Amino acid sequence: MNEKTGDKLGFWSIVLLAINAIIGSGIFLTPGSVVQQAGSKALVVYFIAAIFAAILAISFAAASKYVTKSGAAYAYSKAAFGDKIGFYMGVLRYFSASVAWGVMAVGVIKSTISIFGGDPNKALSVTVGFLVLMAIITIINLFGQRVLKWVMNLATIGKLAALILIIVAGVVLLITTGASSHLSEVDQITQNGQKIVPTLTTTTFVMAIVSAFYAFTGFESVASGSEDMKDPEKNLPRAIPLAILIIAVVYIGVVAVAMVMNPKALMTTKQVVAVAAIFNNEILRDVILVGALVSMFGINVASSFNAPRILEAMARKGQMSKALTKRTKNNFPIRTFFISVALAVLIPMAF
Repeated sequence: MNEKTGDKLGFWSIVLLAINAIIGSGIFLTPGSVVQQAGSKALVVYFIAAIFAAILAISFAAASKYVTKSGAAYAYSKAAFGDKIGFYMGVLRYFSASVAWGVMAVGVIKSTISIFGGDPNKALSVTVGFLVLMAIITIINLFGQRVLKWVMNLATIGKLAALILIIVAGVVLLITTGASSHLSEVDQITQNGQKIVPTLTTTTFVMAIVSAFYAFTGFESVASGSEDMKDPEKNLPRAIPLAILIIAVVYIGVVAVAMVMNPKALMTTKQVVAVAAIFNNEILRDVILVGALVSMFGINVASSFNAPRILEAMARKGQMSKALTKRTKNNFPIRTFFISVALAVLIPMAF
């Protein structure tokens, strides 16, 4: 394995990797459904979801302090419960990560086609777009970890910039126009004479939390490539909770602005990128759409980093063939990557 220090992820690159792995399409596409479920309590829902995510993230961060080998949940399970449980966890995590990568890639293509007015159910367009996306991600990885690191960092900065733009633009518009609604009014909004937000029950509240929590998932895979990070025992325990904190603040800010500015548009829009519907300015909408596309691309790049390294970690521990540990001169885990790409491409296409 190439141990070039310059190729490894430093503290801020790990923070950006965590943010990139967590922020995907969820916050751009789903806040309308969460607000529709929870109404004026949507901010509370996101806060609770953030707390749950933080608790889990801190658990992973604590484990990463003592187990610095790649593999994340696989490495932790193996260290805590032995080889057999570790093997089962590794196989489960690897296959789920690879298949999830492929499913997310299909979702990116379908969302992109919808954004540009095409038919997302047209199999040929989706298949061609899917294969092109996977080819681009493969080329990025072939250039090595240094290039991959820069692409992931830029994608993360791009998606954060789009979300911060929503908050800043919303606040500026609220101040300059004075057009706003009180959060309590969200529950009273109607469409065709019917209330959009149903009466809040324990069931709908819990379901709203589950929906919101989806936007926080991804942190569990960050430590999959810990051996490709500088001082993982020191940096991971600090980077993961910091990433969750940044994301929680941004998410709550975005949802708060959307609920105060134009909650009805957020809940009733047919646009793929729901948060873009709260603005009437076409330039702002276009920038947010680009940010959403960058975000969805970024999470696929993060998946291409995480998934192969789970299988590689198992090979390094002798639970898979040692041949799978081969890396190129660019520090690229070539064999585990192409196995992961094959799973990510073939399984979604089979269905």
